[in-house]
Amino acid sequence: MLIEAYILCWNEEKLLPFTLEHYSSFCDVIHLLDNHSCDDSLKIAETFPKVTVTQWESPEGPDMYDERSNILMKNCSYDDLGVGADWVCIVDCDEFVYHPRLREKLEDYMYDGITLPKTVGYDMISEEFPTPGSPLTEQITKGIYEPGMSKRSVFDPRIGIKYACGSHDSGVSPNYGMVGEYNEEGVERVALPPRYTSTLVPVESPEDEILYGEAIKILHYKDLSASYKIERLKRLSARMSDWCLDNAQSIHWLQTEEEIHAYFKKRLPIAQDVI
Repeated sequence: MLIEAYILCWNEEKLLPFTLEHYSSFCDVIHLLDNHSCDDSLKIAETFPKVTVTQWESPEGPDMYDERSNILMKNCSYDDLGVGADWVCIVDCDEFVYHPRLREKLEDYMYDGITLPKTVGYDMISEEFPTPGSPLTEQITKGIYEPGMSKRSVFDPRIGIKYACGSHDSGVSPNYGMVGEYNEEGVERVALPPRYTSTLVPVESPEDEILYGEAIKILHYKDLSASYKIERLKRLSARMSDWCLDNAQSIHWLQTEEEIHAYFKKRLPIAQDVI
């Protein structure tokens, strides 16, 4: 069984060691899709033997971010760079596909004919930035369930998942059909896990995870202390294209310091154990 990861990156020197360590633990090949980082991200990538780097940029130039280019990379990279994997993970640097026995889980899915696993999304949160040297999933284990964060980040590449802007919504390529469609041999063209056989929408609640079993989780590690988030969003927002601003794409990057501090004050007390 071959698993590939495709990770979008721009100036992630603080988080990237944790991300690459995580995906190196269960992936065979890691494609770092780098948007012209100018920090130590590429030097860090060189220290991980499974990682290859592909550079990309928006039509507006290497110093601008445009969500349309980001989505184009996510939708095309596994077709353009793939090597016939059984599974692909398409993620941003702060998104961790997680299950305590992920390779085993995906192998079970593969033999059961499941091509599009359901996911449960969480915003992970911490007062302090993690310490280098140990897995992030062991250091920061609390988070808050967020339905919109249950992205379809892991799938059999042959079903041709394509994302909309933001990657929160997705569908499958017309070449492979939607859930519930069958080919001439009567085989369903996109197969979901049991109990989810007629819809592409994410798991509706954490309770669904219990009913479904040990679901794969998408852990979003963007709230790694207020100071980290403030610094990060200042740098990201400075790169937003006019199209993003005009079309309200990635506008959460425009949060003020006061809004971020208020966010942490509200969210930290209600975070629960996720891992």
